[in-house]
Amino acid sequence: MPSTRSQRGQGTVEYVAIIGLVALVLAAAVAGAAGLGPGIGNAVVGQVRHALCIVAGRACEQHVAERPCVVRTARDERRESVSLGFVRLGAGRVVLRERLSDGTLRLTVLHRGRAGVTAGFGSSTHVRVGGVEVDVGAHAQGTVAGLVGGGQVFDVRTAAEADAIVRRLRAEGSPTLDAVRRLVRRGGETRAADATLAEGGMEAGVDFELSAGEAKAGASGGGENVLGRRVDRRTGETTWYLRLDRELPVFADAMLGDTSGELDGDALLSVTMDRDGHATELAALVGGHAQAGASVQTGASVAADTSRWEAEARVGLDDPEVAAALRAWRSSPASGEAVLGLGSALRDRARIDVRRYARDSSSDGDGVDAGMGIRAGVEWGRDREATRLLSAVTRPPGGMWERRLDCAG
Repeated sequence: MPSTRSQRGQGTVEYVAIIGLVALVLAAAVAGAAGLGPGIGNAVVGQVRHALCIVAGRACEQHVAERPCVVRTARDERRESVSLGFVRLGAGRVVLRERLSDGTLRLTVLHRGRAGVTAGFGSSTHVRVGGVEVDVGAHAQGTVAGLVGGGQVFDVRTAAEADAIVRRLRAEGSPTLDAVRRLVRRGGETRAADATLAEGGMEAGVDFELSAGEAKAGASGGGENVLGRRVDRRTGETTWYLRLDRELPVFADAMLGDTSGELDGDALLSVTMDRDGHATELAALVGGHAQAGASVQTGASVAADTSRWEAEARVGLDDPEVAAALRAWRSSPASGEAVLGLGSALRDRARIDVRRYARDSSSDGDGVDAGMGIRAGVEWGRDREATRLLSAVTRPPGGMWERRLDCAG
């Protein structure tokens, strides 16, 4: 009769053999699915991955369903600011309309306030070069500001309904006057929003310029770090989101394997909680301007430099690997290793959607300033952007890239 120790050893060997067999089946399924077409292949691979998860006795990742694509957007941002000495105050408003692939229209109106300080220095001197006197100078300016904002989200069916909401919110003229009206009014101007937004953060920037005669060269840097909350009044879900600008290239490369297009803006990292306060889903969104002939790990070619691409990853937080990567990043958000680990976990475990848009934008602004001892000024501007979906692909965890046929632009 075999001993208990030998029985345990035999059980271990059998368990390893089973795991190895299932791993071979998974490899065979992946290889065979490649010839079946992405849709069928992804279904096969998904079932085999689920079976392997059950055999291994670990928690299986939650299936994340596809959501409607944003097929068209129209974004209108207005900003105004006043400065007195080192102090700078500003107000801004963003009206964003998004047409979804299921036929609905989502309207977001976000109001933002800004208060900060600006300081700079400069110096110049005369240098004689080859008998010619040239003015040489250096100038630098830095800004630190606090940001606070709030907004509303409406799901509507028609453009006329969206227009009526914008008019009732008076979100068409000066954002400063709009902010004053919002402070003194008592509500009741429009129907209740489907979701509300609240956010706050910090902005920092620096500009540096060198000049020699008529020639000038300069550089600038900085960005925003914003923490926000979105509350869905219908489902009771709360989504906390954080805009990341530090370590953005590292995060995007880890999530996608390689980003052949140029990154812009920030990465948006969000965690959704149900009405009982349980974290249910992790999502990340990165985007940028596409370079001619580039692809973003999907095989979908990007032909025009006026295109914009976005990559979105979503995964359930019942996945232990993703939950561990999120905890490691939260404990050390400035760590490049933690950022890399979180991006890698999303690449391996999340459903990823990559969309490409045609983009048209315009910007204008102006201002006046004067100084008699203390410098004062007023500035205003407006940015508009419209996008139209050109293509969309998706990839489930461990699967292959396939087109989103429901996301026709």
